[in-house]
Amino acid sequence: MIRPFKEEQIGRSTDIRRGDQSATRRDCFRRLGQALVAVAALALIALTWIGTRDAITAHRTEARARVAAEVVGKALAFEELLRREMLSLDQALRILEYDWQRDPTGFDLAAWSRQVVALNDVSLQLFIADAQGIVQSSSRPSFVGTDVSSRDYFRHEAALPADEGKMFVGALMQGQVTHAWQINLVRRLDTKDGRFAGVIGASYDTNSLSRFYREVDLGSRGLIALVSAEGEAWALSDPTQPGAVVSIAGTPLFTAMQAAPDGAWKGRSALDKIDRIYAFATVPDRGLKVVVGVDRTEAMRAAADWEREALLFAAGITVLVVAMAALLLREEFAGRRRHEAVARQRAILEATINGMSDGIMMVDGDLRLMAWNRRFPEFTGVPADILRVGLPMEDVLRGQVGSGEFGPVDIEAEVARRLALLRDGATMGTFERSRPSGLHVEIRRNPLPGGGFVALYTDVTERRQTEERLRQAQTMAAIGRLTSGVAHDFNNLLSAISGNAETLHDQLSEHPTHARRLAVILQATGRGSDLVRQLLAFSRKQPLAPVKADLNAIVHGMDGLLRATLGGAVRVETRLDAGLWPALVDRAQFEHVILNLAINARDAMPDGGVLTIGTGNASFGAADLATDLPAGDYVVVAVSDTGTGMTDEVLDSAFEPFFTTKPPGEGSGLGLSQVYGVATQSGGGVRIDSAVGRGTTVSILFPRAGADSPVATRLQDATSVPQWDGR
Repeated sequence: MIRPFKEEQIGRSTDIRRGDQSATRRDCFRRLGQALVAVAALALIALTWIGTRDAITAHRTEARARVAAEVVGKALAFEELLRREMLSLDQALRILEYDWQRDPTGFDLAAWSRQVVALNDVSLQLFIADAQGIVQSSSRPSFVGTDVSSRDYFRHEAALPADEGKMFVGALMQGQVTHAWQINLVRRLDTKDGRFAGVIGASYDTNSLSRFYREVDLGSRGLIALVSAEGEAWALSDPTQPGAVVSIAGTPLFTAMQAAPDGAWKGRSALDKIDRIYAFATVPDRGLKVVVGVDRTEAMRAAADWEREALLFAAGITVLVVAMAALLLREEFAGRRRHEAVARQRAILEATINGMSDGIMMVDGDLRLMAWNRRFPEFTGVPADILRVGLPMEDVLRGQVGSGEFGPVDIEAEVARRLALLRDGATMGTFERSRPSGLHVEIRRNPLPGGGFVALYTDVTERRQTEERLRQAQTMAAIGRLTSGVAHDFNNLLSAISGNAETLHDQLSEHPTHARRLAVILQATGRGSDLVRQLLAFSRKQPLAPVKADLNAIVHGMDGLLRATLGGAVRVETRLDAGLWPALVDRAQFEHVILNLAINARDAMPDGGVLTIGTGNASFGAADLATDLPAGDYVVVAVSDTGTGMTDEVLDSAFEPFFTTKPPGEGSGLGLSQVYGVATQSGGGVRIDSAVGRGTTVSILFPRAGADSPVATRLQDATSVPQWDGR
């Protein structure tokens, strides 16, 4: 018989099963959570490494594009060098051919070879061969008598029915005498009746191209090569050794060179089996191509170093990028696309605008617009909405004339005139033009190969203004030195006159008539002394006693003096800054400056007006100043009137001593000169703003007083300023 469980046993068993189930459930959740964490961590780590991989790929793409652009630029520079040298040789040979044609029997090849520098720099020899191919004359005597009738250049010229008038470029070959690799450049010689008389030629020394290798940075395993149409390549990978010639016909590099006039290729070539990045360019009309190559590993070394650092960085922060994994996943694809696009655009931009500045315009031989940049309309006044590739230059000029760029002229007549100048090439070179807006633009127009030109536009307004300020400063300095010397000598004369007059005055006190005359002399010497002080104030040679002063208080204290001096027709107003900084000035000289300016303002308002004296604070950084003042804090005092104003001509000479617009006898012309001298000697400056019929404002800047003012500190420490001792 089966015995039933007791109730308490059943309850206890149920609790155990429930606990086991709960533990199992918790374990499952824990394992599931761990698995989710592990999966999430692995996923985030994977995303981190994916991002690192894509960054490396993008960086590698950018580096390759940059290196390729640099190599292409060097290949184009190499091609330009070779093209210029061959053009120079062609011109030299044309001259020699012409001289030979004039007098074949009296032609002196040796004398010409010493005179033509282009031939001596890059050629192995200069020679003349007769109609049978025998060298009759050569700058290398050992070459005379050599038979060149089997050479390609001789066969080509001898087979022609008549002179083509062009230089023939021979194949890359080794010289019979020099055994050096060379390219023979020849022109046909004909008798006066048109029969073939031989050739005159120069042997271009390929080793002269080694200087290009030394001038450009190609790394330790770089290479330059000169390749003929048949695939013969003269190559140089060590500038200390002569170049070698190998055939690359049939190689992938030569195949790429045959497919396009200019381009690039990567891989191992038949030149020296080194893995390089190559760029090649065609020398126009010469049947030659130039090749420049850099070692791929060496060129990409910086990128490889960056990639290693990126890998180390990714390994070190794998745990830290877990929180950023989702963002990296979301942004990874778009970021990669943006990075690749930026890399491509940067490479194209670097190759296109390298060397450009400011506005640019390129025009082809038919005077049609080829290219321009966004600054071009700003510098020329051409409406931007009419610009397009192929736009005739006539329409460009019409747009300029229509916008008033050349002033009030007849549009069609001006367009026709300027178009004729462009066709004649009369506008090439560098020149300047002032635009209606006041800008000074420097225009550099240079011809392009094959016709057309490129024009560069540069804003030189600030440079011209700086030059004008420098000229004015030098003029004022020169006048100041002259004034100081005159004042010093004049003061010596006054001292002698004054001393003797005072002695006579004391001795002749019992003779009233003589005493009165001596008093007149002493009075005149006193006025002369005042004139000397004014001259010394302009030349900044008078002694100053700068102190910390409240300019508002000084202006207030001069109120009565100003009103009495100016009379009732002139109303005096003040606009004083309550928070004005203390200034470092000579109080007596400052009062004299204000009084001088007030008298000038009164004379400029013959029918009365308003004189306004204002004060304020100003701080200037190095980039804020258009003058020669040092950067720092300044106290500004502005004296304005509502008078007749000044013309530009008067403004240019306003500070010059003895310059005045008043009638003779009514002014010494030293008022503004003294203001200029006091302000500049105090470490500040003066500025005049004036317009005819609208009045004048003279603004004077004094350095702020205080230990924290660098301008005042420099003024107080300037012990080398010469002082006038009254002698």
